[in-house]
Amino acid sequence: MGPRSTILAATLAALAATAQDRPAPGRGSPGPVGVAVAAGAFEVLPGRLRGGGRMGLGLQDLAAVAILRSGGWPAAGLAVKVDRIAFDFDDGTSFGGGEPWGDVTILSLSVPVSMPALGGDLRAAPSLRWAREDGARAGSSQIVGGILSYTTDATTGLTIGLGAALFAGMEDAWGFPFVAVRWQIDEALRLGNPSPLGPATPAGLELAWRFASAWEVGGGACYRTERFRLADAGPAPEGIGAWTGMPAWVRLNRRLGPAQVSLFAGAVFAGRVQVDDRDGARLETDRIDPAPMIGLAASVRF
Repeated sequence: MGPRSTILAATLAALAATAQDRPAPGRGSPGPVGVAVAAGAFEVLPGRLRGGGRMGLGLQDLAAVAILRSGGWPAAGLAVKVDRIAFDFDDGTSFGGGEPWGDVTILSLSVPVSMPALGGDLRAAPSLRWAREDGARAGSSQIVGGILSYTTDATTGLTIGLGAALFAGMEDAWGFPFVAVRWQIDEALRLGNPSPLGPATPAGLELAWRFASAWEVGGGACYRTERFRLADAGPAPEGIGAWTGMPAWVRLNRRLGPAQVSLFAGAVFAGRVQVDDRDGARLETDRIDPAPMIGLAASVRF
């Protein structure tokens, strides 16, 4: 499936950043404690598997982060995220004509820390997560890792930097670099990493336009990969499943005081599913044709 990077773990650091960044236009200065809560429900309609059959999925997620500031900086906190992914495999010839796995739950915990350094901002987010199919053992589904990034104000309205992530678990170790960017082009137009809601991850870019005081429209794309432990029943007992895709979307956002609601429509491209045995050796893989995607998300900051 390409690099075995679990991009979802990075969303916790990005969600934490939303709680500790500078306030949005029209809002006051952040207080000593910042709290953000987000939830979403998304549906990826079935796409054709190249080996035969179709696959779709439903995603529900809930995330919360609390940040404690000491005079603004440094800041530290705790982030929690739960994802529930319901996979739907229609009968076909892929994976022996059956379902390689069922529903998957992913629980992620992260401790984001940020501080000023070298004229910019240094952020770290060590994390622990459990990703498993229903019925799989929690002890064999752990992934540990962390994210480190550095950003600086390059010019007025432009913050840019680099980061890296390292993870280990499920018979593998991996890492990936990423670019962190927030560019307020003018009062209404902004380019940056996507907010970590639903299928979106920070491993991408989104261009957003605030066309009214409480309304915004945006469009973007990202890369996402999930890797999870399988149950002891099925074609790969205690094996490892993986799903990869590149979601692309258009988003309509409505702000309601400290809360906001977003409608999404788009598609998932470059989809792939894969099954490994319990030792991490590849058993089977298949590609998924582009599939439509719709969703709804809401978030609030205190």
